[in-house]
Amino acid sequence: MDPYALPPGHTGAAQDHPSPTKRRRVAPPPPSSSSSVDPLAGPVTTLPAPPGSLQPAQTAVHIQPPPLATLPAPLALLSLAVSLRASAHALLPSLAKRPSASSNSSQARYAHAWADYSRLQHALVAVLRAAVTLTATASEYAGGRLELRACAMLAQQLVDMYEGSGHEKIVAPEADRALARAISISQSHPSLAPYGPALSLLHLRLALFSSKPLKYIRTTLRRLLASLSSPSPSPTAAAAAAAAATYSAHAFAASLPGASLAERLAAWDSVVSLAQQHRGGAQGPDAQVLGVALLASARLALKAEDYPRCAALLDALRDALPGEDTDGRGAAWPPRVVRVQDRLVRCLYHAQVGDAKAAKETLKEAHRLLDAAPGADRSGEMDEVAVLVGGPGTHDTATLHFKVPPQSTLYPFAFLASAAIHLDPQGKTPRAQLFGEEGVRIVEQRLNGREVSLPVPSLSSITTTLHRSAALKSRLHLLLAALSTLRSDYPAAEAHLAHAVRVARAHADAGEADDDDATETETESDLAGTLAPVALAWALVRCARAAREGKDEREAQRALEAVLDATARGPRPTTAQGAHMRRCAALSLLLLRLGNPGLAADGGVTSTDALARLLTSSSSSALPAASSPSSPAAAAAFPPRTSAPARLATALASALTVGSITASKTALSQALTLTNQMGATHARAGVLALLANVFLWTREGEAQKMLASALRLASSFGSAAPHRTVDGVPVGHARLSLWLGERLAGRPPLSPRARRELPREPQRRGAPRRAGARQPRVQGDAREGGARRGAAGAGAAGGCQDGGGVKGGRDICRARRERWVGTLDLTRGRRELLVGSV
Repeated sequence: MDPYALPPGHTGAAQDHPSPTKRRRVAPPPPSSSSSVDPLAGPVTTLPAPPGSLQPAQTAVHIQPPPLATLPAPLALLSLAVSLRASAHALLPSLAKRPSASSNSSQARYAHAWADYSRLQHALVAVLRAAVTLTATASEYAGGRLELRACAMLAQQLVDMYEGSGHEKIVAPEADRALARAISISQSHPSLAPYGPALSLLHLRLALFSSKPLKYIRTTLRRLLASLSSPSPSPTAAAAAAAAATYSAHAFAASLPGASLAERLAAWDSVVSLAQQHRGGAQGPDAQVLGVALLASARLALKAEDYPRCAALLDALRDALPGEDTDGRGAAWPPRVVRVQDRLVRCLYHAQVGDAKAAKETLKEAHRLLDAAPGADRSGEMDEVAVLVGGPGTHDTATLHFKVPPQSTLYPFAFLASAAIHLDPQGKTPRAQLFGEEGVRIVEQRLNGREVSLPVPSLSSITTTLHRSAALKSRLHLLLAALSTLRSDYPAAEAHLAHAVRVARAHADAGEADDDDATETETESDLAGTLAPVALAWALVRCARAAREGKDEREAQRALEAVLDATARGPRPTTAQGAHMRRCAALSLLLLRLGNPGLAADGGVTSTDALARLLTSSSSSALPAASSPSSPAAAAAFPPRTSAPARLATALASALTVGSITASKTALSQALTLTNQMGATHARAGVLALLANVFLWTREGEAQKMLASALRLASSFGSAAPHRTVDGVPVGHARLSLWLGERLAGRPPLSPRARRELPREPQRRGAPRRAGARQPRVQGDAREGGARRGAAGAGAAGGCQDGGGVKGGRDICRARRERWVGTLDLTRGRRELLVGSV
């Protein structure tokens, strides 16, 4: 029930009354706009998508206004309130477009629009107060539906008008009194009882508005759920209303601030179970509610990194969203925005499990839907979807409205997903760079006020939309910085990071930020959540410079340890984003330590063994080598329990720290399979180089082919000639693995005991050994407990004993190593090139 709609029998509002807007036409908005708020129809929840917010449900109002003189006074006041609200909402797009600082006319138009909006809002509150007073004092209206509607409308208007303004506590008592009166009226007569659940949800929103304790809100919500009767499977109007109230309560529980991912998933699971039980006539379960709930659950499962559950939900969602959209317009249900979100969630799932081909195909479908011409209903411009509860072929139905991000929000997010999935540094102009730059251009137009993100449901949503656009721009700059780092274009990477920091600081007080742990939007008091990825990206740039140019190693170590410390002691260290940053920082620091063992002893806080344990224990649920999926089809049949990047980091850490050459080869082979499935060309080059160092002493031909392939890949990663930082080096950052393997292949100094046990004269390869001769043992580097058992280090240090005996003396080992290093140098023939061209 819409509190702004009129009771049955009166379907009009005034059309010829004096307009309070002075020559501004007072008319209802077009059907595509959101013009009224319905607190009595249940809460609005956020569908799976980039950041959404919990707002009251909004519906379009279609009114044929009769003259006010023919209506009773309370109805005339309520009709005037509807007209004033429609006029105020029509001004929101003008307020969302920021005025130009150099244009006086633009600033004057904005000031005039703001004055009109403020006057209309205050007039609306005055009219509703008059309606509340009139219905309370007139005996024929006191305690009836009109007084209930007037009180609910006043409470709703006060919440919408002052939300996010800083004056919530000033108007909260008045809104609370009006809502308490409405709840009391609904409990006074059985015919008004259906208003109770919706008013209770509005009371919960008012509690959030006035910053009441979350314990009180949770307790009130539990009481509401306990008071609601179980929906009957029979297709009746009462059953549909009861089901709608129960759906709304569970959806509100899923959107509470501070709720964990497990609690939110449990709430949506309750909606799925109820939708499967409630029958809508001959049409089976509530298909539309079921589709929305499955989509929300799939997104939450993806955020929680519960990939088997996400795969099962997506399979069920494929049957719950009927009717493939072939031309971008499709049927009335599901709307195009729901289809786009379904494609984006599937795309991100495939990317996380390592199926790059399926992710790219699904992403193409999402772009096709976004680029298609808008349909007649223009559903792409709406920020809500109407969901029927009950049989669509019967009249015993109810309607729920769910908040969804409109196409103006999904469009730049699709470019962000495209840049992340196509993160391939090969070529003169990689596709990821094109996607990222286009996404930055679109977002900049909105931040600069040249383009407005429609629709604009409320005044507080303008600031929220700006902040989300700023967060999206920061992430796009981070992706471009990562791409520039892979291409060894460090000045461009640092410039992108500087842009990301400036955007984050400029919009730090915008109000709301994307949160992956609690709600979709949550106020953030500091810049830690926004700047932590920037700090990690800057540390990786320092690490790459240290590997390529042989400097800044200690600075890179300090930056990586700072990221590890921040993610360990942060306010939300268990989020997926925090775990991913922690893995990246730990793996980068491990590679840096193995490349320069002196860093651990010179100011290192975290030991190398601790880093190895962190990487191998964080993915303890990863599939073992014997059961690892060797193809995308196998991965789809048996979804992994950890993401592909996490499994890749674990495989690399195991290969570099395990004490067996065979286990190191197995781990690197598994890492190579993952890079092929993920389409990670930059990681494939590094894994091939490490595999070549492991096979150095046993299968030189294979190692030669691996190194040649790694060099061919790395040579295509370099940036354009005008942007090079080191002249004459034809390879890019992927050669870090070659440099690391060469360092690990360097034989450590032998202990005096081992030196005495060496034979006096070197034996030739294949020469017979004396029976019973004592074989020397090559000691590892005692300064690095984990590094001495590294994959490449074990292959080099144990190369002279592979096969069960000494294959030559120390001089022969050194000669073979120098000969092999000479084969690595395919460009200049100097060993220094290998170290200086990372």
